[in-house]
Amino acid sequence: MVEALINGLLMTLQWKTFLMMMITIPIGLILGILPGVGGKVGLAILIPFCFGWKPEMAFAFLLGMHAVVHTGSPIPAILFNTPDGPAAATCLDGYPMAQKGEAGRAMGAALASSGVGGVVGAVCMALTIPVVRPLVLAFGPPEFFMMTIVGLTFISVMSGDSLIKGLMAGGMGMVISFVGMDPQTGVVRFAFNQLYLFDGINIVTIVIGIFAMAEVIDMGIKGGSIAHTQAEDVKGLESGKELKIPLSTGN
Repeated sequence: MVEALINGLLMTLQWKTFLMMMITIPIGLILGILPGVGGKVGLAILIPFCFGWKPEMAFAFLLGMHAVVHTGSPIPAILFNTPDGPAAATCLDGYPMAQKGEAGRAMGAALASSGVGGVVGAVCMALTIPVVRPLVLAFGPPEFFMMTIVGLTFISVMSGDSLIKGLMAGGMGMVISFVGMDPQTGVVRFAFNQLYLFDGINIVTIVIGIFAMAEVIDMGIKGGSIAHTQAEDVKGLESGKELKIPLSTGN
């Protein structure tokens, strides 16, 4: 396993392979910024370009795009309060910071945490694969049921003081998840004879419909800028005050 890891790293560091990875990084960032697109659509777009390529070049071409999709997704969540999958939690702190004129600080924190988390997560995953593999294969219906229960218990944490609203939102989410064909019995539920609903409702469609459309309508009605207040340094520059920078006198 260690030998295969070293060989894969050497193939990745070849200039042709590394160049293919660098080319698709901006594409992945753009796809991450666009709500509702994401990495799956990017893979569907880029896979036809990889036909006939060497495996290592094709993997680097697709990996460069897919690895940075989640790095770009916090940007619309911070600026427009429009989450896209994993960036939903960024709206809780990022958008209020943008309203205070600290959008740059919020995006810097999100990009830094995404970069550090990606590198640390990749290293931890590579080191724990031999240990976690038997555990993952042992997961069955009881374990998935307990994971669902744990996910529902997070409602009480995210709801804060509005527990009733959180329970209503959780119940609505469960009702939406019931739409479509049951994977165990094959029974179609709540589809109303609509072929589009046989596969269920896409979570991205729900998120964009609930958050993005409401935010766009609210911004269109209020008008003006996103930031309601300005950061302290911007206030100082606009009022004509000089920013005093202490100079260190080292030996």
